[in-house]
Amino acid sequence: MFNKGDFLGLANQVLSKQVDVLNNLGALSAGDLDQSKTALVVIDMVNGFAKEGALYSPRIEGLIPEIGRVMQICLDRRIPIVAFADSHTPESPEFKRYPIHCGYNSKESEIVDEFRGLCRVFPKNSINGYLEEEFREWLNAHPDLNTFIVVGDCTDICISSFVLTAQADFDGRNRDSSVIVLTQGVETFDIPEVHDGDVYQMLGLMYMSSNGVRLVSTLVE
Repeated sequence: MFNKGDFLGLANQVLSKQVDVLNNLGALSAGDLDQSKTALVVIDMVNGFAKEGALYSPRIEGLIPEIGRVMQICLDRRIPIVAFADSHTPESPEFKRYPIHCGYNSKESEIVDEFRGLCRVFPKNSINGYLEEEFREWLNAHPDLNTFIVVGDCTDICISSFVLTAQADFDGRNRDSSVIVLTQGVETFDIPEVHDGDVYQMLGLMYMSSNGVRLVSTLVE
């Protein structure tokens, strides 16, 4: 299927260019946002990924200060903040692919203490929070929203699933949308020889960008 030497040579060229692109992304100014059409979406900043448990990652925990800063900007500008919290039923098929994590109504499924009380929380039983009925009802109740600023984890799994579904949903209804990922506000986990965090972070960002998602470094006043 692939000539290893040719493929690795091409991959090196492509990835080298992408590193330069990502290292030189500009910031998004909050002043450029229409607060009546914008929402901040925080994905899976729960104890089970950021504090404890089988899928805890220090890379995810390291997002807390940056996301907290972004949340404060949005709060100051009255931009609504919604958060998704992985919360699985015992029968979840995910447990066939991942270690048991973030069980329904468990401490692992709770938003980290730093963000509690700052956002509307939607439990999710899959990698794709956009599919949750409760969130869709909330979105339908806010018909003017068409801009989503997205932070959280994991870049190549739950983040990419949400942003591409959001974009496809608006496209399918012939509505303009702007889906924006803050690269300093998203991360993925690292398992040596299984899931290299730096590689999959890069691949996740590349995949979203190639599908029209806007990447910026961060949000500033």
